[in-house]
Amino acid sequence: MRIDLSCGERTRAGMFLVEFITKDLLGKCPLLKKGEYYASIHNGGQHTFVVTLEKRVDFIAFLEALEDGYANIDGYDDFMSIVRTKVQ
Repeated sequence: MRIDLSCGERTRAGMFLVEFITKDLLGKCPLLKKGEYYASIHNGGQHTFVVTLEKRVDFIAFLEALEDGYANIDGYDDFMSIVRTKVQ
């Protein structure tokens, strides 16, 4: 499954992605290995974050890990709101 979780640059969800990507929190995130995601900031109006996993259960585990380790980052709730609309 491939899910595009990109967010606008000037949104609270986008600010979460900047923190997640630039402070290497993404590299420390359990359950995602290189090759299972693509991340890029400031690519013309949005911050890009695409996750590709084989099983939906792996994506759900990734979301649970986000909640456990990153819910305190500003914009997390806004980012998760976008995730919920894209995953339904």
